[in-house]
Amino acid sequence: WGLCMLNTPNAERLTLNWELRDYLTIITEQIGSYLLLTQASKALSENAQFAAFNRMSAFVLHDLKNVKAQLDLLLSNSKKHIDNPEFIRDSFDTLAAMQHRLSNMLSQLTDKRHDNSSSSRFSVADELAQVIQQKCAIRAPVPSLHIIRNCELSLDRERFSSVMYHLIDNAQFATAPSGEVSITVDIIDSCTPNLVCINIMDNGCGMSEQFIQQRLFKPFDTTKGNSGMGIGAYDALQFAQQHKGQLLVQSTEGQGSCFTLKLPLATA
Repeated sequence: WGLCMLNTPNAERLTLNWELRDYLTIITEQIGSYLLLTQASKALSENAQFAAFNRMSAFVLHDLKNVKAQLDLLLSNSKKHIDNPEFIRDSFDTLAAMQHRLSNMLSQLTDKRHDNSSSSRFSVADELAQVIQQKCAIRAPVPSLHIIRNCELSLDRERFSSVMYHLIDNAQFATAPSGEVSITVDIIDSCTPNLVCINIMDNGCGMSEQFIQQRLFKPFDTTKGNSGMGIGAYDALQFAQQHKGQLLVQSTEGQGSCFTLKLPLATA
């Protein structure tokens, strides 16, 4: 609500006729439209902030599946190895890693920011073996790892681990327990820069070309029902593009799928 007061010396005072009334009406409507636009812009800005926060929360919730997978595997093995000192040491290392990851996710939500973890140099074979052992071994079929030529990458290790886990988890979800999921690592040295090529293959239900084109990389679109967030493939594609790599997909319905992740190698 607003009020405008007008006053002039008596010598300049005008008679309030129909022309001035129409003119003041137009000015009033114009000012009112600016006020409404300001309110709408403010509401739109707040909605955009909520949308960004909800989007980030969805990715954080998606990453919580990593922590849950590690806890599930830890609990399933605890009954068999509770008296093994090496298992106890590994359990504490796993708990420390989960605590660090949870702290990072909490910081993201509190500070309303994306994870800005620094890059680190690591072995692709060692990281994949750790992902399979600590996160994917609890579900059948247990993936097999084949290293043709190993290499090192220099990027966010936790993000790489998360992306690989969700791609492997998707392959396991699409494959019957009696099926096969395999991961192959090789180097493509016929291009500049050299690339690591990670193939994740399964003989599961496969996907149609229409599904790949229209739904696979669409965020928040999932075939897992309430158990899925629908951002695993989307996050993997974004990860590949952010690091000047590629994520390729080949699939045939009823025969299986192959996801190929290509990333530049770490420079010496």
